[in-house]
Amino acid sequence: MGSKSVPAKDPTRRGSAVCSFRCCEIYLRRTYKGKTSDLLSLLPGVLSGKKPPPVYDPKVKPGVGPELKPAGAED
Repeated sequence: MGSKSVPAKDPTRRGSAVCSFRCCEIYLRRTYKGKTSDLLSLLPGVLSGKKPPPVYDPKVKPGVGPELKPAGAED
């Protein structure tokens, strides 16, 4: 097995941060369209059975959604 890189404890010795997705739910687009904050407020009600889940739409193509624009970018 390969070795894993361990971040340096000294902040002055740290390299640039690298992030990657290990798993993406490409079919979430078929059941939810909206802001993450709205989804987070919806989930407790759905999981407790007090609110209905969003309606499934099989016509929506799977994917991770449109690419985000940098903050302050014009449409």
